[in-house]
Amino acid sequence: MVMEKEVADSIDSPLEGIFSSSASLYSNLLPREQSSQQPGAHKIGMVLSGGGARGALEVGAMKVILKKIMPDLIIGTSIGSINGAFVASGGTVDELEEIWLHVSRRLLFPRNFSLFFKLFKAESMSKNINLKEILQRVMKK
Repeated sequence: MVMEKEVADSIDSPLEGIFSSSASLYSNLLPREQSSQQPGAHKIGMVLSGGGARGALEVGAMKVILKKIMPDLIIGTSIGSINGAFVASGGTVDELEEIWLHVSRRLLFPRNFSLFFKLFKAESMSKNINLKEILQRVMKK
């Protein structure tokens, strides 16, 4: 169940409102219903990217895409693999949205995060330490 706006306002989440924005963007891209179950149809895959908080944007996109297209395969990297695993294991996009609404800034943006240093000195912008905690929350549902 999606949280009411007044409840969502009280949560320490940087992601509030992002779901409907990305959902409306993607709804214009999908004019008709598709299914790979139709005779002669090709298999359909959904690819989800990584990028920490961008995982919340994926939820809005998934809300629209999964209403119109049922993928045969879901593939993801980093946070995209967590979103994909949740939906592929039977979770709903509304449940995934609820989880993202409870993700704190601390999980997405650790205090020791130095963007400038990470951009020029590291292979990745984060160490994925917090992905384990997010994955544990998601897979409990």
